[in-house]
Amino acid sequence: MELPISTQELASIYRFACLLTSDRAAAEQAVVGAIAECAAQIEGCRNAVTRLACLLAAVRARCAAAHKSLASAPTTAGALSHENENAALLQKIGALPEPERTAIALFYLGILSVRDIASFLKISLEELSGILGRARANLRGDGFASGSHLPVEAAH
Repeated sequence: MELPISTQELASIYRFACLLTSDRAAAEQAVVGAIAECAAQIEGCRNAVTRLACLLAAVRARCAAAHKSLASAPTTAGALSHENENAALLQKIGALPEPERTAIALFYLGILSVRDIASFLKISLEELSGILGRARANLRGDGFASGSHLPVEAAH
């Protein structure tokens, strides 16, 4: 069965999972598991945003579970390296509390529009604005001068 999700969307979903978990292996497992879980459901969706939101919700849930177990485990070979600023920023995003982590990842990856992110998180646009502001402040507060540069290439 071929999924009605483009290769570009899948790549963005994988980067989203990397940002949520800060671990490539956990991100891959989350995406593969979410696809298996949602395949039949997203096959029937006619609206691209609905398909994407369904898959993102499943990925987010799997990443949350993986993030909890990774937070208590020592760094593994699959974890992103702390050797450069991009990896450090990815780790910092992974350490943000929810829903800041999800909101900032979706916003900077451009997976959903701002309105769709608010809908996905079941919050108002004003609440989303505050969440994104707090996430940026948290990132800036740890030595990252700008919340506008997200190194998605490092998540590949």
